[in-house]
Amino acid sequence: MLLLRTEVKLRYLDMKIKESLSVKGQDIDKCICAMDKLVALPITPLMLKKNSDIMMTIRKCCKFKNSGIVRMKAEYVYNMFKSLFMVPEGQSFWATFQNETKRLEETATKLGKELADMTEDICSASSEKPQDSTKTVDAGNNKTVNAGAMSVVGAEETARSVQAVNDDCTASNSNGLTMDKSAESQGDIEDGAVVKQENVTVTNSRCCAF
Repeated sequence: MLLLRTEVKLRYLDMKIKESLSVKGQDIDKCICAMDKLVALPITPLMLKKNSDIMMTIRKCCKFKNSGIVRMKAEYVYNMFKSLFMVPEGQSFWATFQNETKRLEETATKLGKELADMTEDICSASSEKPQDSTKTVDAGNNKTVNAGAMSVVGAEETARSVQAVNDDCTASNSNGLTMDKSAESQGDIEDGAVVKQENVTVTNSRCCAF
């Protein structure tokens, strides 16, 4: 995140330097202020290679004819940038910087193409999967329907079992009531027989008394 913010500030200061030295209206103080802020940034070689426009701007400022202060400040900034690179013996800094910038651009282009190819392959593979997913959904729906049907059958069987138990309980209660009534009738018969027997006994006793 810090590197990204630094690159954004780097581009912003590059724009401010160009604006301050434009033909329409030159502002030397604003240009020097922007260069001071540029020196204070934690710049890396990779940032300069990714944002090579700032190097071109500083090189032009080193040749600026309308202000010696701008030229001196630009040379200071340019030398600071040069110190960030390892320059092979027998080569100039500018040639080395341009070669490294070109290699970085080629690498970025290659990686971008590979990434685009990978993205296309992923999209192609994902476009072939919906059929399988549809089959999976259909199979899941069939399982759900079968499970629902089994649940309904199970519920019906349970209801039948409960009804059968209720019928058995009702039948048992009916049998109990019938048995109780039979017992009561039998008791009444027995009581009648006892009464008749007592009456016979009393009659016999009376006959014996006469």
